[in-house]
Amino acid sequence: ISAPLQPLLWLIKTMLSEPVILSLFAPVWAIMVYIVSLFYGLLLLYAGFRFMMSGHDVQMRADAKEWLRNIFLMVVLVQASFFLYSLVVTINASLTAGVLGMVDNSFFTLTLDNALNVQFQLVFWVLYLVQLLVTALLLFIRYILVAVGVIVMPLGIFLFFVPPLKEYGLMVMNFFGVIIFMTFFDALILLV
Repeated sequence: ISAPLQPLLWLIKTMLSEPVILSLFAPVWAIMVYIVSLFYGLLLLYAGFRFMMSGHDVQMRADAKEWLRNIFLMVVLVQASFFLYSLVVTINASLTAGVLGMVDNSFFTLTLDNALNVQFQLVFWVLYLVQLLVTALLLFIRYILVAVGVIVMPLGIFLFFVPPLKEYGLMVMNFFGVIIFMTFFDALILLV
């Protein structure tokens, strides 16, 4: 009774446990990094101007040094964002595959164990098919969002290191972190 559902189950398991292919988005990521890097010079000029204008004010001087430190960290992390993002996606896929490997494969199959439950099992089969289709659609949307995340992540890192915009950068990074690790938590729920 579960044989027609096997391709759909295989698709869902693959979308849960395989890493998202990010190499297709590397050229678009490079364009985003170039756009973000246009602002490095402006931020350096602003930090240098604040440092020069601080005079003997210790607080302004400390703020200017913090800006310079943030700019340096921003440059390094934005340039490495593709590799860091792909590392996080790969770690998530490995964790998810490990947890899914502990789930018994018979957990996902329907069986006709007695003649009295045939109609009951057929009704469950239709509901199960609908649930698998909805799950496949949601995992496909997640796949697209994770792939787009590699493009948006340099902007999130940039926003995080600009003090007035830090909350927006944190929001972008948290959103994509949740989207990436959603499959791991789904696998943990299936294991439990």
